[in-house]
Amino acid sequence: RDKAEKSWSVIRDNDPTAPSFDQADFPFNFYVHRASATDSTAAPSGCDSVMVLVPCATLQRDENLSKLPRDEAIEGYKKQFDDTFVSKVRDAAIGRLEMLDGLKNLKNHIID
Repeated sequence: RDKAEKSWSVIRDNDPTAPSFDQADFPFNFYVHRASATDSTAAPSGCDSVMVLVPCATLQRDENLSKLPRDEAIEGYKKQFDDTFVSKVRDAAIGRLEMLDGLKNLKNHIID
């Protein structure tokens, strides 16, 4: 039970001592939705539409950002989850999905 509970904290807790994505033996939970399985309009013919949601920490409110124009504020908030972090999470989720039968080499089939 302890490991299951901690698997939710790996991303959600704003705790620098919490386990991180660098620890392969500490997986995190995520949700996968394959819309094209029930909605043929969700992807082109012969393709699939898959969305992966990963629980994450709430953005930290920044009073300085609230005074900026919307686009600048969004860019400021994006820094809380930089590209390196997002890539790490994405790679970890894809790696876990690729362990399933039928999803080998999944990353080679992703179209952004």
